[in-house]
Amino acid sequence: MKDIPSLLLLLLLYTLQGVPMGLASAIPIMLQSSGFGFGAKALFSFAAWPYSLKVLWSPVVDAVYSDAFGRRKSWVVPVQIITGLVMIAMGMIIDDELVPGAAPNLWRLTAAFFALYFLVATQDIAVDGWALTMLRPENVGLASVCNSVGQTAGYIISYALLLALGDAEFCNSYLRVESARSDSPIVTLGSFMLFWGAVFVVITALVGIFKSEKAAAVQEGRPPPDHSFAAAGAAIRHSYHDAWRVLTLPSVLKLIVVLLTARAAFAAIQGGMDLELLQKGVPKQTLLVIGLVYTPFEIVFSLMASKWTAGSRPLGVWTSAYPLRIAIGLGLLLVVSALPDVQPGEHSEHPLWWYVVLVALFVSMRLSANVMFVAQMAFSNRIADDRIGGTYMTILNTVSNAGAMWSTPVALMSIEFLEQSGCYSADAVAKAGDSWLPFVNMGLTASDRMQLPNSKGMASSCITQAGWEQCAAAGGQCSHLADGYALTGLACTAIGLLWFAFFWGQLNHLQDLPKSAWLLVSEKGGKRDSE
Repeated sequence: MKDIPSLLLLLLLYTLQGVPMGLASAIPIMLQSSGFGFGAKALFSFAAWPYSLKVLWSPVVDAVYSDAFGRRKSWVVPVQIITGLVMIAMGMIIDDELVPGAAPNLWRLTAAFFALYFLVATQDIAVDGWALTMLRPENVGLASVCNSVGQTAGYIISYALLLALGDAEFCNSYLRVESARSDSPIVTLGSFMLFWGAVFVVITALVGIFKSEKAAAVQEGRPPPDHSFAAAGAAIRHSYHDAWRVLTLPSVLKLIVVLLTARAAFAAIQGGMDLELLQKGVPKQTLLVIGLVYTPFEIVFSLMASKWTAGSRPLGVWTSAYPLRIAIGLGLLLVVSALPDVQPGEHSEHPLWWYVVLVALFVSMRLSANVMFVAQMAFSNRIADDRIGGTYMTILNTVSNAGAMWSTPVALMSIEFLEQSGCYSADAVAKAGDSWLPFVNMGLTASDRMQLPNSKGMASSCITQAGWEQCAAAGGQCSHLADGYALTGLACTAIGLLWFAFFWGQLNHLQDLPKSAWLLVSEKGGKRDSE
């Protein structure tokens, strides 16, 4: 296949894109012992918002470029080099910012990763558009596979390696001989970011030197572009105008409603599961192993899903996976919520069969999510107008990401609000222990919460080992008003079932629409632009 080199390049670019995502996902787990709870994770999740805002600058990426260097290379190369330099700069100072046991400066940390996500989101715009012209028309659908496999690989490589090599206990248990054991990990977050920053710079330099790109004028059969300031400004205005026209297409408006609301069903169970497992005493190493186990399955399933979605009805695969993912998530919720809370820093013991069930459900949930992602990307690639491919794909991807960006923080804040975790009177906790209502401590009220000196809030007072010990010394007991994770997860599941019943017919309708329903209409004469 002549497109194999191009597919490998896309896979590499999407892999780099997944690296900062893995780093960001590892931080809440690394800082859990410093009081990083559900509310903190809700705030930190705003760092990923550039993926939901990139539609604001995607027309600029589509319109401004050097035709001699390459329409997409004009953005991919400088943006990835800047990304590498930012990671190097962050690597030099971040270890001093994140001191173990001390509360991190969440606003500063969120702002730093927001900037990193902004750069990676810009790269995503250019790569999505490049994929539409780099591949032959019959292979464009494979771009969704490269996106899924590449982002997953980059995410897991950075997430798993950082959690493994950045944890002294894991290094001593599995990577070091007894004589070489130490209280320090093999790598820190800072050194890890320095390494990946250098990787970004080197790989991008090689892409810039050795990968050529056909001139946009040749690709689109038009005269060479005018790159004067006036022409560039006109091109940007034209791109924004086209983006607005895409957003006003009736078919696109219907799809936007679907993409904005579909992921609310999974926001609580998937978004809060890692912190919930840590609070239940599941070791970080177990989360790492789970991540490593599902990676090969996810890559294989991405390839299989590309075949399932290669036909004319990729949304059929999506609608089949949606209720399955809801059912798997409900099973995972019940398995996790059945565990008792433990003191921070302690590990709970569970039988082997419990871990087998947990891993099986987690892998199944991720695989169903991956199948839905590939199906959605295949559908987007099929309907996108390739003359403004970067902008069109970015609009659809941005809306889809926004569906997770709004629902996940809301779910996480709901979990923390319902739990009201803190130090309560031991007598009140004992009386509330016989509650007949699942997941709720009936009889325990906010007035039973004890005020501890130097407490930094009701969540942080018990989420750390020091806070737990301080509560016990004062004659109290760490508890919560309700199991916020379980209650929010059940609410999201119910919302998902109602959503699917309402939108199932709408999804079939969107899939049956002709290609012409997704193309821009000429403003002269009323014909489709492509006609």
